[in-house]
Amino acid sequence: MLLAFQFHVSYSSYSGNILPLAIFATSLLFVLAGYAFMRAIYYIFPVSPPHSYAYSIDLDKLNRMNLVLAFAALSIMVYNCATNGLPPVFGFLGFDTKIYAEYGRFKQILFPVLAALFVNSLLDPSKTKKTVFFLFATFGMIFYVARGPMMQMLFEALIVFSVRTSRKKRYIYLSAAFVLVIAASLMTFLGNSRTGKEFFFLGMQIDLSYWNWPMGFLWIVSYISVPLSNLCWIIHYFRFDHVTLSSLGDLLPSFWKPEATHASFVANHSEIVDGVHTYLASYFMDFSYLGLLFPNFLIGMGCGYVLQANRIGRKFLTSSIFVACIAFLFFFDMFIYLPTIVQLCIQAFAQRYFLHDLPLGSGSE
Repeated sequence: MLLAFQFHVSYSSYSGNILPLAIFATSLLFVLAGYAFMRAIYYIFPVSPPHSYAYSIDLDKLNRMNLVLAFAALSIMVYNCATNGLPPVFGFLGFDTKIYAEYGRFKQILFPVLAALFVNSLLDPSKTKKTVFFLFATFGMIFYVARGPMMQMLFEALIVFSVRTSRKKRYIYLSAAFVLVIAASLMTFLGNSRTGKEFFFLGMQIDLSYWNWPMGFLWIVSYISVPLSNLCWIIHYFRFDHVTLSSLGDLLPSFWKPEATHASFVANHSEIVDGVHTYLASYFMDFSYLGLLFPNFLIGMGCGYVLQANRIGRKFLTSSIFVACIAFLFFFDMFIYLPTIVQLCIQAFAQRYFLHDLPLGSGSE
């Protein structure tokens, strides 16, 4: 993120490096402090590790749950087609459709259901079932031009794969690089299709000197660096006078979500671009500088928790969601977000429903 920030692809990018570096250093310090605090708690009050890290997969229950998830997703998609017409992706083909932001309802349920189906389909040894559910979830995201949820879904699948595979680390890193290339390609294709090159240049305030650069590069660098620039401008301009709770608004269904408390402040500053400001901006506007410290401390505690007793390996369906939230914190706060909570509930149930611990000395399936 700091490297991408150095390109200053937007002409309104925050000038100077002291504030971005200070945010990074402070965040890292408090993440480490939270991690150390949790490890100290486990040192004082030790938790006995499980007798075995091996597990088995009940394939009948896995298949049953995948069918339920697929049926739930299909029901929402059929309902949206009946009430809103063809999905946004058909607009690329010349059909009259609504734009992705205005199309359909129940997307806060649909996207986590598709993500859970995508990840869980990888656990099925049947190539036919795996392929069917895999493609259904993928095309479901593509139909809605859901770039962010699709990238999070791919990252969660990568985490589950890396935890479960017996391959060497080199193979895992190569797989991660491959997923990154695929994600970047999808991001560029869907971004160009749904936004348009000229609109992207204007909306992201791309500097004229970059207009002839490859779009794949500009999409990635701008989406990684502009949120940091926005956060810096918010810290620069915002004057805190009382505690608010706007950061909790994303926990509400879209039809209940009130207008953001600080929306007018953001709208009145042209340097703030696009509408995403990393995971810290809303906390800063709600709680001032405490909002830059406490969330990082909690993330560090979460890291300490999932690493204790190898929870990241044993509870890989839920841990992958937590790790994905960390991976995308440069862009948006995925922790306090209703679709994340929905998917976490689905996968917590799945973890208990079709995954079973095996006695000591057993092998995993």
